[in-house]
Amino acid sequence: MTAEEFLSAPSKLRAAIAADMDHLAALRTVAERCTSQIDLVSGSHASGSHGKLEDIILPIAEEEEKINTRIADLAELEKTVTDVICQVPNALQRSALLMRYMQGLSLREIASRLYVSKTTGSMLHKAGIKAVEAILQNKEEGGETDGAAAGIQP
Repeated sequence: MTAEEFLSAPSKLRAAIAADMDHLAALRTVAERCTSQIDLVSGSHASGSHGKLEDIILPIAEEEEKINTRIADLAELEKTVTDVICQVPNALQRSALLMRYMQGLSLREIASRLYVSKTTGSMLHKAGIKAVEAILQNKEEGGETDGAAAGIQP
């Protein structure tokens, strides 16, 4: 996995969760329409309506469980990515990476917030990615990943 793939993972998971939420909303809309039809056709306490209602509600419960699991995974992934970014030695590079991958800002927005040119903002971003690559490489090789232990100042 490249550093950029690692850093982009939370954003991709956020997008997947958003798609799941859209799917859940669609399922709920269908369920509302179906339960209205079941009530109109067979009455709210008719014997055959419970099976149909369960068939409608079960996919909703499964989708909700999937979303909750993904949200928990996202929180853990964001913590992992943030921990690695916080090990980047240069404060401006760290800030650029946090703004890009945790806040979803564009390079132009990052440059503006850091009061640097767009070119400098882009260079900070690129250098930050290289620093993350080194941190990930060190981690794969079993080296220390704690910024304080490596002599990195916040």
